[in-house]
Amino acid sequence: MNKNGFTLIELVLVLVIIGIGSAVVVAVLYRSMDDIYLKTAAKEISTSLRYARSHAVAEKKIYSFVMNKNGYGLYSESNADLKIKEETLSSVFHKTFPKGVSAEYNDGEDVRIDFYPHGDSTGGEIKLKNEEGSTAVITVEKVSGKVRVEKAQNSK
Repeated sequence: MNKNGFTLIELVLVLVIIGIGSAVVVAVLYRSMDDIYLKTAAKEISTSLRYARSHAVAEKKIYSFVMNKNGYGLYSESNADLKIKEETLSSVFHKTFPKGVSAEYNDGEDVRIDFYPHGDSTGGEIKLKNEEGSTAVITVEKVSGKVRVEKAQNSK
C-alpha cells in the first residue's frame, strides 16, 4: 500500500473479489428459492388435504382433492346419499402450482383423493418436483386419512 492511498491494482483486486463473492451468493440464493417454492407447495397441498379430512368429518360430507397438470383443487360432495358423482361436486377452491413446481403423474391421469365422514380416505401419494430436480412426497394414509410430508430431497 502506498502512503498516499491505494494503488489501482489493489482497487481492481478488491472489485474482482467482491464480484466473485456476489456471483456465488446470487447462485446460492437462486437455488434455494427453487427449494422454497417446492416446500411452500408441499405445505399448501398438505394443508389442503388436512382441511379436506377435517371438514369431511365435521360436515359429514365427502371431500375430494383433485390435482392435474394445471394445479389442484378441493371439491365437496353435496349429494346427501354420500355417493360420489362428478355432477354433484361443488368447488371449494382451485389453485395453481408455484413457478417452477410440477407434479409427477402415473400415466398422465389426474390425482384424486377422497375423504369420507369417518376420517378414512382413498389414500394416495403425491410427488412434487422443481426444475432443479428436488422432490417432495406427500402421503395420505388410506385407513386414517393422515397426511405426511417427506422432507424435500435433492436428486442431483
